Amino acid sequence: MAARAGAAIPLGDASKGVTLSDGLSPQFAAIVDIGGKIIPQIFLGAYLGGNVGGTGTETSKQCDALKASCVAFTYRIGVQLQYHIIPDGKVDPWIGYGIGYEVSRIAGSANGSSFNTTLVGPEYGHILAGVDFRLTKIFGIGPFVDFSFGKYTNLTRDPEPVPGRSSDIADTAMHEWLTIGAKFLFLP
Repeated sequence: MAARAGAAIPLGDASKGVTLSDGLSPQFAAIVDIGGKIIPQIFLGAYLGGNVGGTGTETSKQCDALKASCVAFTYRIGVQLQYHIIPDGKVDPWIGYGIGYEVSRIAGSANGSSFNTTLVGPEYGHILAGVDFRLTKIFGIGPFVDFSFGKYTNLTRDPEPVPGRSSDIADTAMHEWLTIGAKFLFLP
C-alpha cells in the first residue's frame, strides 16, 4: 500500500479549442495505491485519487464576473502495474503503467445558488516512475512522477433546463496531467 501526494498540472485540451488550463489550475493531488506484489518485482493493484485546486484563467474570470466562489476537483480510479528494479534493496527504482477513469468538476456558488460543470472520460494511460527509499521494513518514502493522458467524453452542467442532463462531447481532444510529488510506502 502507498499514498502519494503532490502537485498536478493540467495540460492539453478539455475539448477541441478549449485548453484544460482555461478551466482548471494546478491542483493538490492525493492518490492511494492498494494491491500486492505477485512476484517481488511486480506490483499489481488499483489506484484511487482526488485533486483539489482553483479554476483556470477563463473560468476564474467567469466566476469573478458572477461574484462567485469557485473550486475545481478531479477524481480518478483505475488499475496499475509497477515494475520494481531492486525490490529487496534499500533504494528501489520503479516504473509503472495504469489505465482508468477520470471525473473533473468545477463547482461554484453565488447569492445562495450553486452551479457545477462536470467532465468525465477514460484515462488511456498513466506512465509512472519513482524511487523508493526503504527507511524500515514497514515504511519507505521517495519521489515520483506520473504523466496521465485521456479524453473527456461527457459533459454535465447544473443548472440546465433539465438539471443533471449530460451530453456527449462532440469535439473530443486529448488532455494530460503531470503530477510530481512524494510517495509514502507501507509494507513495501
